[in-house]
Amino acid sequence: MALGQKLREYFHTEYQPGERKLVQKIDFFILTFCCLSYFCNYVSLSAHMAILTHSRSGYPANTYPVLSSSTAQTSTRPMSLA
Repeated sequence: MALGQKLREYFHTEYQPGERKLVQKIDFFILTFCCLSYFCNYVSLSAHMAILTHSRSGYPANTYPVLSSSTAQTSTRPMSLA
């Protein structure tokens, strides 16, 4: 007997009517919640790292670095909250 056939037999389960659909719904909502939570956590950590990187770069708190095209040096402009 091939390994694939043994695995299919080992993991084969028979569901009662409606049970498979219920398990799929539960799996869908759990997976969706986990993916959204992971994404929100990633965005939050990215924002925190950007703030930390900016605060350690020596710029004042209300400014962000902007590359000036005429001087090719970094200047600062007031940060807009709008």
